[in-house]
Amino acid sequence: PGCSQPGAGVGAMESQLRKHLDHQEFTQALNLYRALERDGRDLGFSEELYAAFVQSAVRVGKVDVVERMLRVMFRQGMSPTLAFWQSLLKLLSSRKNFSACLAIYSHFSKHIPTDKILFSCLINAALESGDPHRAAPMLERYRETDLEPKDYMTFFRTYQALGDADAAVALLHELGEAATTLMFNLVLLTCVNAKQSERGLAIVRADTQAAAQGGQPMAG
Repeated sequence: PGCSQPGAGVGAMESQLRKHLDHQEFTQALNLYRALERDGRDLGFSEELYAAFVQSAVRVGKVDVVERMLRVMFRQGMSPTLAFWQSLLKLLSSRKNFSACLAIYSHFSKHIPTDKILFSCLINAALESGDPHRAAPMLERYRETDLEPKDYMTFFRTYQALGDADAAVALLHELGEAATTLMFNLVLLTCVNAKQSERGLAIVRADTQAAAQGGQPMAG
């Protein structure tokens, strides 16, 4: 009778669910959760439980469960922490499940914090999936984070994949001496791929001239 009261037995049920998850008994945990859900007894669980469910679901390749648990969390008014999102996207990326990263971004982008690690994972997922057009709008939010010069490699990789020589050259000039040899080479490759070889040669000549005048050559 006590279990029918709001909140009663939540702690015990959460402990049982965590026990299954901790012992890598994902199917048992999911079946128990679904039974509780059918009985209307799935309210009041902690964010830690949902985080454990999400991590376990990624490990067994059940991305649909990841999305489902995220929806439940938002429906219950939870706001997953930055650490939660970082752990989720890094885990998916480490398993090369790039399509899942992009699906989660498509469904939950407004909830995902503007964070360098998160957007680095997401942009990389788009590039690794051969879909650089999905990476392009993510660069805007990535730029809002606390970037170091080396982080701009992500921009150059995206521009090279898109064949966007204009954006690549503009960013190279913006970075100036902070640009690295690898960035410089990616810009040249982008120009070649965009059938703008002369533009690439002009950049090399300008860089050589700057070096001759005592500047720091980017071409190394």
